[in-house]
Order: sequence, then structure tokens, then C-alpha cells
Amino acid sequence: MYEFGVVQWNEYGDKGIKLDGIMEAYKKFKETTGKNYPTEEECMKFEAKFLVEELRKEQFKDIYENWKKTPTEKVAYDFCYNYENPAEKASRCLERKEYANDFYKLMCDNK
Repeated sequence: MYEFGVVQWNEYGDKGIKLDGIMEAYKKFKETTGKNYPTEEECMKFEAKFLVEELRKEQFKDIYENWKKTPTEKVAYDFCYNYENPAEKASRCLERKEYANDFYKLMCDNK
């Protein structure tokens, strides 16, 4: 499995192929800008845009629509489990859930 970027852009079987999608986005970036290597900021911007476009697709719509009305740790787990789809899914997604909860507490100064 090949993974890189802000999100684990990898293949996801019968749900489509997001790895091909992000690779196509990078190819278009190169064609439109003439740059071989986007800056870190450019990567963050177009990967965020690509992610939102992906999450608006029918198969991921629930994740996107529930983002603001669902507890942070559940959103993190669901995003990891249903979108990123990493190897060792159960343990990795539980780990992400805990990180999300810790990060949320830190950001809210709610130790």
C-alpha cells in the first residue's frame, strides 16, 4: 500500500480510487503552475480542497455532514475507519481517536 500527504491517500477498493485522484490533482498542479514540486503550503491547500471534494461524494457524505455535530473522537475514528482505511484499521483508528481527543482538549485548554 502506498500512502502519503495530509491524509493517507491510498486505494480503497470498491469505493473508488482516491490515490489516483490525488495523483491527478498533483499532475494538474504541475500542468497549471509549471512547478515540479509544490511548496508545503501549496500541498496543504490543494490536499484540503481535494479532501473536501472527496468527502462530499455520496459514499463519504455522512462523515462530512456529521463533522460539526459529532464528538471529536467519533469523527476522528469514523474518518480513519471509513475514509483513510489504513492497514491494521481497528488499532490505528482507536489510536487516532485518542489523539483527536487529546488535541481537542489542548486546543480548548481543557486539560
